[in-house]
Amino acid sequence: MRSLEFVPPAENAFVDAIAKALGAGRRVQMQENGPLAGQVARRLRAQIPDIVIETSATAAAPVVALCETDGEKLTAALMEQMDRPSVHIVAPVTDWIWNRRSLFLVSIPKSGTHLLMELAAAFGYRSGEECPPEAAAGAWHYLEFTNSHTAAPDFFIDTVRRAPHGNRAHSFPRTPSLFIYRNPLDIVASEANYYQEDGATVFAGYLDGLSYEERLLRLIDDPWLMGSIRDRVGKFAAWLEFGSVTPVSFEELVGPQGGGDAAVQADLIWSLMLRLHVPGKPSDIAAKVFNPNSPTFRFGKIGGHEKRFNDAAWTKFRALPQDFMEIYGFAERPASGPWLPSRAAEFRRRAPRYSKVDMGATPFLVRQNYLGHNILRYRGRFWAMPHGFPFGDLMKAPPEAFKMMLSAEDPATLEFLVQSKLILNYNRNTA
Repeated sequence: MRSLEFVPPAENAFVDAIAKALGAGRRVQMQENGPLAGQVARRLRAQIPDIVIETSATAAAPVVALCETDGEKLTAALMEQMDRPSVHIVAPVTDWIWNRRSLFLVSIPKSGTHLLMELAAAFGYRSGEECPPEAAAGAWHYLEFTNSHTAAPDFFIDTVRRAPHGNRAHSFPRTPSLFIYRNPLDIVASEANYYQEDGATVFAGYLDGLSYEERLLRLIDDPWLMGSIRDRVGKFAAWLEFGSVTPVSFEELVGPQGGGDAAVQADLIWSLMLRLHVPGKPSDIAAKVFNPNSPTFRFGKIGGHEKRFNDAAWTKFRALPQDFMEIYGFAERPASGPWLPSRAAEFRRRAPRYSKVDMGATPFLVRQNYLGHNILRYRGRFWAMPHGFPFGDLMKAPPEAFKMMLSAEDPATLEFLVQSKLILNYNRNTA
């Protein structure tokens, strides 16, 4: 049994948690380097005289105490426990703990979006949906707009072109993201089963007059509207390369109820808990992921395409360049068992990398000359600097300068405040 527990970085909290986890056992693995570790070790020996503290990194004690208080270093230490089949880890709360950070969700359409949302909910994240200017701690968000289907070129090319300062103030580089992908064969088979339904998509009328086989052929490679399945999933492939993004495959996450493997599902969830600093047991979280009562649920299993593809579909699919199957790890069908992506272990073991630049430390111009004000983003808020303001450089401005400006948590509210102030002043002057 695996479990992960986070406690305040204090001697008493650690000792109490370790003593409770030990039960009748007396073996704990921990490094005695650092002030907190030294304090905890001395207190444990005094409180439990027969305790055995194993300092070797290869020790197999049932309880592991990690006393590293730096979030990044703690993550590395946690990931060293990834392959332990049974362990209880006690670790300190840091600024990397899940509820002090946000989480972004990205998904290819028909790749298991509902599973990803249920996973985030099982971890404890509340639904934040469309991302505000400052992503909320303890909430999951879409990267932009009101769905998780954000193609990488749209976000990194189109949005960068439109957003102030190339969208550099966006929380994405400094925030964990989960990206779910799926075997493209099953994606296109699922598309052909759903996209034609009235009200399901705005383009349903392009497909609703066709049989399933005709829809499948069109969706595999359509020169006029939909493009090919390679085009559609290819727009998401770049997410696999970002250090702040953890790729998660449908095949790993779906579990036995979707034709997957319980052990594979547990390994994936455990690896995510270690990287996101989520407490609990993988088995408890796994029980909540496959939720048929979810409003976004549609019955899905691994290998659904096998019953749907006829000879014409296979011929058309194989005529496409197969580089997209390779990059997602589905180039070759395994000899037995569920078709798991060949890159699953690579992504499961990849340590996260986040930008360390505090973009809030530099003022960003969001909108110029709005009713006689420049709208700036600084220190996590938006400020309305009136023309002729005596402190043009906010980084050097005294504290009283900020009391002279209107501010808000989002630009729309700030613009409303500017309008209200101008209307109030106008009414006073014309009274």
